[in-house]
Amino acid sequence: MQYRIVNKLLYFFNVIKEKFNILKTWQKILSILIIIFILISVSKKILRQSENLSELNDEVTVKVAEIKLEDSDVSFLGYGFIEANNKVSLKAEEEGKVTEIIIDEGNKVNKGDLIAKLDIRDFELKLQEAEANLRKKRIELDSVRALKAKGLSSNSTFAEAEASFEGAQANLAHAQRMYENRFIKAPFNGILSKLNLKVGQIISDMQEIGEIITTEAYKVRLGVSEKYIKNIKDGNKAVVSLKDGIKLNAYVSFVSQVIESESKTFPVDVTIINNEEKLYDGMVATVKITYDKVKAYKVPSSSLTLNDEGELVIKIVRNNHIENLKVEIVGEEEDNVIITGDLPEKATLIIMGQNFVTSNSSVKISK
Repeated sequence: MQYRIVNKLLYFFNVIKEKFNILKTWQKILSILIIIFILISVSKKILRQSENLSELNDEVTVKVAEIKLEDSDVSFLGYGFIEANNKVSLKAEEEGKVTEIIIDEGNKVNKGDLIAKLDIRDFELKLQEAEANLRKKRIELDSVRALKAKGLSSNSTFAEAEASFEGAQANLAHAQRMYENRFIKAPFNGILSKLNLKVGQIISDMQEIGEIITTEAYKVRLGVSEKYIKNIKDGNKAVVSLKDGIKLNAYVSFVSQVIESESKTFPVDVTIINNEEKLYDGMVATVKITYDKVKAYKVPSSSLTLNDEGELVIKIVRNNHIENLKVEIVGEEEDNVIITGDLPEKATLIIMGQNFVTSNSSVKISK
């Protein structure tokens, strides 16, 4: 190609030479400048072509790894935060003055444990009065029942005594409930994560005074993109990994059907099984949800690249030639990705230098 260009230039110069002598001085100068410009442009073109040929002939050193198809878990890898599966706000059932705090914030509690007391004096008196009134009404009812049996009391008198006794029973139940509400107790086993009480404090009816979280079950809430949500089902196995390297078995316990407007993801809950580790609300966790098994390659994510059409590919060496294989990521595992596609049973994968080779490249393999 370079020789054809040179021949054309020589022919052009011969034509110019024949007519050059009849030109005026300024025309000669202009012609010389045009010829110089053309020579420079052509030289650059020839140089570029020579460089391209040189690049094609240069041997590129690449690092490779032998890979093969293997049974792999198809999984989704996401991130979320540890949450208590059961979290309950403690509320005061009645208004009153705090007289004693038995369990401080941050301590473990069992169901029914007494956490704090309110002033009981008035309610204790009302309870005693209700108990005494019930005893009185029971005696009156028993007396009327005995008289009625002897025919000495009417049905209406008996009905009145019976209603009075039942009213006393209701009053006692109410007094007992009011008295019991002076004792703030744990509704289930857990951690008293918050307690907003002080001795001497006056609290109002239904005021929130603390919070208890369960220690028996924790969950991780994470967001799953639209691409993966169709694969995630209730009961899918999962593994929750903490920052310190601890791994906990889990399962998918909730899959939302409604996308969140801000994150554009679907909320998914993963419940941790038989946890014996000490967990806390807000701990960062990595979650791997497995939903299928396939024959796939497990390769470093850095080995992936794009072809000219923008498709995801890996580059392999086969018979000393470079081949692009289109792939799809179906899972992640630490620094590796799990990929599928029309893949051979075994392959020599380029893991370093893949961005500097084409199908025309000559490669030198370094393992």
